[in-house]
Amino acid sequence: MNFQIFDYEQKFDTQLINHFYKSVFHNRDEFEYTRPNSWFQRYSPYNYPIIKIAKYRDSIVGTLGILPCTAIINGKKLKGGYFVDNCISPDFSEGYDEIMFELFKSVEKEMINNNLKFIAGWDYLKNFELHKNLYINSGFSFRRGINWFIGGLEYKRKKPAKWRGNNKIYWGSAFIILKFYNSFKKFSTPKKIKGVAIKLSDKTNLIKTIQFLNENHPAKEFHSFYSPEILEQLWDLVGLRSLIAEKDNKILGVATFTISTWAGLMYGKPFDKEYEEFRTITLDEFIISKEWINTNLPIIMIRALLDLDKRYQTSSGSSGFVAAIFDRGIEWMQHSFKSVGFLEARADFGVFLVKPINEFSFNTEAPWSIPARGIIAPYPDWIRE
Repeated sequence: MNFQIFDYEQKFDTQLINHFYKSVFHNRDEFEYTRPNSWFQRYSPYNYPIIKIAKYRDSIVGTLGILPCTAIINGKKLKGGYFVDNCISPDFSEGYDEIMFELFKSVEKEMINNNLKFIAGWDYLKNFELHKNLYINSGFSFRRGINWFIGGLEYKRKKPAKWRGNNKIYWGSAFIILKFYNSFKKFSTPKKIKGVAIKLSDKTNLIKTIQFLNENHPAKEFHSFYSPEILEQLWDLVGLRSLIAEKDNKILGVATFTISTWAGLMYGKPFDKEYEEFRTITLDEFIISKEWINTNLPIIMIRALLDLDKRYQTSSGSSGFVAAIFDRGIEWMQHSFKSVGFLEARADFGVFLVKPINEFSFNTEAPWSIPARGIIAPYPDWIRE
């Protein structure tokens, strides 16, 4: 196929947002995240993002972006990048592997020039299985079981103003059933632990949480690294916020989160004539001190997140949903979310992929972690509304 690879330019933005929606919602009936302001906004908080565009004649047929990041890998701090926007136009699906291989090759060349040491990312399990040879031939290691969980319908039964599709009775009934199911979970799970306070952090607590985030992560083989500069950048430009669990002035747990916007199913798709967006509170990191992982603390922190606006007088605009993605090999985390009523939808099963750009290996038998902002685009404007 005679296509060419270009660097990002602002003049492509309208084409890029159309390409994105056409690609990610194609043949997908489930929810998918949206980008309400602009295609480029998810890159703007980062210094020197890498964005490559594949064009055939005048049409964009593929994209691949890199969000620069720092991670702890096998105990070492390394700079690399999360790959995002790995989208191929449905009209060119037969050339998916060829186009994406060249996009990966192009971004990797630039990453080498920038002395970045790894490229990591996430893909749906279904898509991974279809293109497994692409990832293997490109040198990626992979770990299955990094899945999305969603819960919270008992707090606000958010229905679209206008139902799309022919399944109103089915989904209307499902909403009612889930409402009662999660209401039962709400009243049957613990509400507090004596002496433990769950606080919404302000900016003065950023430094206080950094050491805890870096030293207590349950995914020891691969997880994000935090510094004052990184956390402040995420606070100001991504809209990252956090809940902190404390006892006797000691941090026991931290849950960082962003706000995300979504569409799909009964809300319609962005290329439909009319569609609606809804918001979720999206968990970014969830870290509990090792001494407390087998207590009720994780459950209590999840409940606080579900009840964020009411408990802390915030204005997230959330429709009552909380979305989380994590390695289901972290057993205490899986148990905690399911105890509160979260569902693990098969359509949202996924795979974590990582490739070294220099010589080192990955342990695929132990849990890995990628923050949600390295997969979907946050909606930072909520902090200014």
